[in-house]
Amino acid sequence: AVQNWDCCLQTLEGHREEIRCIALSMDGQTLASASEDGIIMTWDVSTGECLQVLERHVGWVTSLEFSRASHDPILVSVSSQEIKIWDTRKATCLRTIHNATACQAIFSRSQASPLLVSISKVTDAKAISVWDPNTGDCLDRLKGHQKRVTSVAFSPCSLSHLASGSADNTIKIWD
Repeated sequence: AVQNWDCCLQTLEGHREEIRCIALSMDGQTLASASEDGIIMTWDVSTGECLQVLERHVGWVTSLEFSRASHDPILVSVSSQEIKIWDTRKATCLRTIHNATACQAIFSRSQASPLLVSISKVTDAKAISVWDPNTGDCLDRLKGHQKRVTSVAFSPCSLSHLASGSADNTIKIWD
C-alpha cells in the first residue's frame, strides 16, 4: 500500500533559530527538537503542544536521541563540547559529560544495563567512547579504525552488537 506523504498533519513552531536535529521517542508520542541557539524543546506529537523547553547547551546541538525503552523519558543531546542526559518529563538535566567533543551519541537497547556510545569529529576521532549514562563514567574506548568514525548504530535485535562506519571505508561490528 502506498502512503500519501502529501498530507502534513502538524507544523510545530516555537524555535527562534534554525532547527539542527530532531528525535522521536520510542512510543512515538514525544518529539524533541534542537535549534542553533542550543535550545531543546519537547513536543506532544498528537497535539503539537510544546511540553518543555530545556536549558541551553554550550554550542549547537548536533545529535538527539531518546532512550530505547518505550516507557523511558530519557533523552541524550550532544554539542561539540558536552553530552547531556535529560529526564524530559521533569525537564531536568540528569548529567552533563563535559569535554566529550562528541558529534553523535546513541543508547544501547539493554534496559537492565544501558550504555551510551559517542563519536567525535575532533578528539580521538578514530575511537568510540562507551559511557555509563547513570554515572557519566567513560567505561571503554573502542579503537580499530584507521580514520575517523563517521557513524554508529546498535543492533535492533541484539542487546550488545554495535556497528561503526569510518572514513577508512570499513564497517566494524563490536560486541
